[in-house]
Amino acid sequence: MMEYLSFDFGLLGLDKNVSSLVDFLQVIDSQLGLLSSFPDILPMCAKDILTGLNYLHHNNIAHRDLKPSNILVCNQHLRNGEVNDGSIISSKAFKECPIVCQLTDFGLSRGIDIQTQSIIVSNTPSSFCGTPAYMAPELKLNQITTANQEDLKRADMWSIGMVMHVMMNPELGCPYRAEAEQSGVPDAEAVVKNLLAKGKLPQHGTKHEKLRVTSWWQLEEIFNMSANFDPVARPSAARVLSIFNHHLNESFQCIQLSVSQSTVVEQYSRDVAVNIQANPYQSACEDVHLPLDDATNCCAFLSIGIWNRLLNSDKPQNQQTWEMVREVVENVICQLPSSVNEHRDVSSFYDVEEAYGIMSSKGLLHRQYEFSEECVSGNKVFSCAGRYELIKSLKSKATQGKVCFGIYSCSPYILTLGISQNSLFLIDTHPVNEELGGNGNGVLLVTPDLSYRSCQSLIQWLLIRLTRAGVKTDSRQSLLWLTAYHGRKEIWRFCA
Repeated sequence: MMEYLSFDFGLLGLDKNVSSLVDFLQVIDSQLGLLSSFPDILPMCAKDILTGLNYLHHNNIAHRDLKPSNILVCNQHLRNGEVNDGSIISSKAFKECPIVCQLTDFGLSRGIDIQTQSIIVSNTPSSFCGTPAYMAPELKLNQITTANQEDLKRADMWSIGMVMHVMMNPELGCPYRAEAEQSGVPDAEAVVKNLLAKGKLPQHGTKHEKLRVTSWWQLEEIFNMSANFDPVARPSAARVLSIFNHHLNESFQCIQLSVSQSTVVEQYSRDVAVNIQANPYQSACEDVHLPLDDATNCCAFLSIGIWNRLLNSDKPQNQQTWEMVREVVENVICQLPSSVNEHRDVSSFYDVEEAYGIMSSKGLLHRQYEFSEECVSGNKVFSCAGRYELIKSLKSKATQGKVCFGIYSCSPYILTLGISQNSLFLIDTHPVNEELGGNGNGVLLVTPDLSYRSCQSLIQWLLIRLTRAGVKTDSRQSLLWLTAYHGRKEIWRFCA
């Protein structure tokens, strides 16, 4: 007897029970709290789906009708497991595997041994059947009259791209739905066919845009790779599955710092606790004097100080090793705050212009600098447009191949980045946890090259870092590129 699979939302506090991915997506779309609390649940679904498809393709079987309604969802392994005290959400079992997805409905599947050994004659309508919104364009538009097994596998990969689209846009229900509704044409299938003929991909919604550019970056990457109108250019199931076996942190070298801008205050707090424990009758009303080298709210000063030191090092930039850069960063974090704290309010946040003004007027810089500002369009930090701006700016500098330095701002975070030694790099002086490649101190990230892929990976890390730090969705961002001052009267130069 076939086991009945279902996903019981009762484990998450909802009186819902569903069995297919299409129903699962409808429920989580209506429960924004679930997606915010468990953003990784859809990437886990995608990994299961691709694992199943990779198994089929490895055995020369094409599914031919991939869509959310043909994907079963289940969490009975949690219900039947050892966690029975109501704390399933916080359990290790839930964190490691909150959901299991399985492919079903193999009525249209074709193996290599069916009909002929390698060619499937496709002159009959049933040969190219499949749900229209998920069907590959070469099949939907009858662009091929015969299809071998590889053709059908490639068609499956288009369908995977469309499944990823729906998972990223659960509010839309299916690919091309928005376009069909906007057209006013009652025949939705004709609308889809017309868009496919024009080589147009389905539109994204805006409801879950923040998740799409942060926690769901893998889904988007798979969509972009698989939804290719050239069948030969589509990746294999094994290739896209490898995306989930490759951690983002593996895209660059993570050099952990020995300090962060919170180190001094953290040590001070520990010392105070020890002192109170040793002197329990000490008056609680005594004045508290924070350390003179407190680096709280000092990230703008630190960024400028780091570049000031690197640009004026005895070693030319192209001869500075990453170990040397790490030492410079750590020295600036430890030494600079004591010099700037007498000129600033430690409890206040300073932007780059304010910090530069103080450091320049107080003689804390070796020379003057000028800044050109990019990403001034007003796009929000967690928007697709905002992400594209950052990648475009970084890639533009990478294409030039010259050493350059930049400062990224998204209140209350300011980070430093740049290009050196044929690599992109990013310096975060704030505490960074292990999940993002840190050890509780700051980090220096270095990419293996200047490729577009490296630009994407670095910006993706940045966005995930900001969202997990609690940066607000409507926050603005800025990217400043720094160069030595050449004598013009206007130090600050803003350009789009």
